[in-house]
Amino acid sequence: MTKENIKLICLDIDGTIITQNSWYTLNMALGLSHEEDQEMYDAYGAGTLSYEGWIAKLVELYKKYGKATKETVVAALTGYTFIEGTEALVADLQAKGYEVVLVSGSFQLLAEDIAKKLNIKTFKGNTEIIFDENDVVENLTVGGDEPVAKLRYLKEIADARNIPLSAIACIGDGFTDIPLFEATGSGITFTHSKPNVQAAAAQVVEKLSDISTIL
Repeated sequence: MTKENIKLICLDIDGTIITQNSWYTLNMALGLSHEEDQEMYDAYGAGTLSYEGWIAKLVELYKKYGKATKETVVAALTGYTFIEGTEALVADLQAKGYEVVLVSGSFQLLAEDIAKKLNIKTFKGNTEIIFDENDVVENLTVGGDEPVAKLRYLKEIADARNIPLSAIACIGDGFTDIPLFEATGSGITFTHSKPNVQAAAAQVVEKLSDISTIL
């Protein structure tokens, strides 16, 4: 990866620029137990629960526990804390002439809120929360399994700008970022990321502020 070739920076959200796991935060706010959340995650990881089935089960539990109001959802998803160095890094990258975009496997509502705070114009969350006429969660609409969906969104962003994927540097910390790292050849992850994520990245850094020395 050479910074001379990079035109656009793609940022993941959960664990990369905010401290929270937004799915876990929302699930706890809407009444799920840690055990319920972990059981579904493990089943998905084992291949016994599809991503669509996981989403359907979440909606079922949200309705069962009766806490899924719009007020509660918005409060849970916008109560995040930026990881130290986030605002400074984004401002530095933009000042250097890079376009910065957000691509997340989590929520469009969250991505939009963060984009406003960081002055980012292009953002995409994989999950739309649908509320009924009483402002209660009615459904979750997802763009597909997160790793596949995130790569599709990135390709759409690249195509809209007529740039190759090789002109994009992707910053992320999880397995859903691996397809983006592999497609661009310019993945940046962290020393705390799992070994398979580090193996797929072109650069491994300790903290966000280190990225300013790379790009």
